[in-house]
Amino acid sequence: ASDWGSLPYNRVASVAMKSYKEIFLNHDAERFQQFLDDAKSGKTKLAAGAVLPHEIIGDLDGGDGGQVAELQWKRMVD
Repeated sequence: ASDWGSLPYNRVASVAMKSYKEIFLNHDAERFQQFLDDAKSGKTKLAAGAVLPHEIIGDLDGGDGGQVAELQWKRMVD
């Protein structure tokens, strides 16, 4: 229920990541930020398959500073 440490962020679906990124930051900030950093450096991947471009752009001003939106955009265009 509240075992945030076992959540495999690299397996979270793109729509769920878009919806829950701020919750992840609130409950598991250190690990989630590490996941985002790893995704930026190419060590892991962030799902982007089911999110449409206009949805990604709409999340650029999210509580995570647009990090998830940026990574999903990069994943989509690569």
